[in-house]
Amino acid sequence: MHLSFSLFFAFNFFFFLMIRRPPRSTLSSSSAASDVYKRQVSTQSTGENRITMGCCKIFLLVFVLPFLIFSAMLSQDSGRKLYIGSLMKLKRDVLLPTIKETDGVTAAHPTLGFAFKLATWPYVIAILAKYTSDFRRVMFFECMELSGGYGVEYGPWANGLAQFSHAAVVADQLSATQQRGPFFGGLTVGGPECDVPFECMSGWQLTTSTDDPKHSRVRQILHDAVEGLTVDPHAKRDLLLPPGLTDLDQADKDVLANIVGMNLWSRMFGLNQWSATLEALFTEYGAKGALCAVGIYKGDKLRVAEIVNEVGAAIEKTQVGQAILRMSTEGSTPLDPAKVINMVAFGFLFAGVGGSSHLTASSVARLRSDPALYVPMFKKNPQNFIVEQARIDPPVTSYNSLLQETVDATIMGKPMKLLKGTNKQNFIATANRDPAVFENGDIFNPDRANLDKVLSWNGPEDLVGLGKAPRGCPGHDIAQVVAKQVIRHFLPTQSKTGGSHAEL
Repeated sequence: MHLSFSLFFAFNFFFFLMIRRPPRSTLSSSSAASDVYKRQVSTQSTGENRITMGCCKIFLLVFVLPFLIFSAMLSQDSGRKLYIGSLMKLKRDVLLPTIKETDGVTAAHPTLGFAFKLATWPYVIAILAKYTSDFRRVMFFECMELSGGYGVEYGPWANGLAQFSHAAVVADQLSATQQRGPFFGGLTVGGPECDVPFECMSGWQLTTSTDDPKHSRVRQILHDAVEGLTVDPHAKRDLLLPPGLTDLDQADKDVLANIVGMNLWSRMFGLNQWSATLEALFTEYGAKGALCAVGIYKGDKLRVAEIVNEVGAAIEKTQVGQAILRMSTEGSTPLDPAKVINMVAFGFLFAGVGGSSHLTASSVARLRSDPALYVPMFKKNPQNFIVEQARIDPPVTSYNSLLQETVDATIMGKPMKLLKGTNKQNFIATANRDPAVFENGDIFNPDRANLDKVLSWNGPEDLVGLGKAPRGCPGHDIAQVVAKQVIRHFLPTQSKTGGSHAEL
């Protein structure tokens, strides 16, 4: 509502400035001509002012007042759900029936897709304004609720469908034939006409199907070339920290992101001291890259591509980078070495630094919110603490795949036929709180007996940890080890007043 009132006053101020003063006479104030002129000017200016004020009133009634009413409606949970629920039904009735295969891609009519994207933006802005960084979770849960809850299989979402339950998402994650397409975050990926341009999302591995030989080849290269991904959780290793960091309580999420990124780089590619060059790249990508990859910030897409290329060039200079280049041309499925390096650089920035730092920063924020409650929990079992935090607030909240077969389903009460290849967004955020699996799923509880069912690393935690999930996060082990190391360093005392830090 603050935005609404600000715009309201801005409009009124603007129209106040539009009201022109009557022209001043250059005639003598005592002359007869001056009196006639003043009467003419007065009549003319009065008429002009009436016309201007009339136009202003019409504009306020036709545009500003409805805007304020609409904003007030979206600021309330009931009004927001009414709006997006109606839009979801409209997607079901208008958008989904247009989905068809064209040039090997099954997608909805692009013009309709763009129109629905515009219509969704007021809802997204309202969610952002009220819930800030938690907006994705709120959107996913409202979509699930309005679609019919965990008991339904599909709901309308973005350019296709959504799935919510733990059973549905884990079945998709563990499918050896999971299909991917040119979609990311429910948005189309490609040229200038797409939601997300290639410059913003060069991680082509994310759009490669699980049964595509290129997918398994890339995973094998990462396993063989990047030895740092295989981590001994008990091995001691010094933490790289930025020079001059003295007040640990003041380290915000951006500082933590750079620390996580630098220590991931150190373990993966080799580094024994803080790099100001890498720090600058991590910081700039954090401000631009992630938003660009989800179609929100595309204005500086060329710079985002440059950052990924610069990080790729830095990787190439390492022994690990040279091994990646060499292995890319070997075997029965040779790949373009430059594209593999670019993909590794994108993955490191987006998933490595972005995802791992999100887990770290959210864990630190929880510990700082109530040290007396949460610090003992962390000390008791750091591993359980971060896995439970990843369940409550997953670093990756969802992912895209395609329907593998044409199916008959019910969407918001209406029977429909859903075509093979239709894009669907799999909500990890809702699956991780499915009451059929996690009792009191909204409660943070590191003592849960079934944390092995958490899906935050693209598969059940126990299978990803054993390397048995087809698309399990390659950085699962190293991300958890670095997160725990950074959290320990910034662990507050159990006093609510904060100040000093616990010994490591």
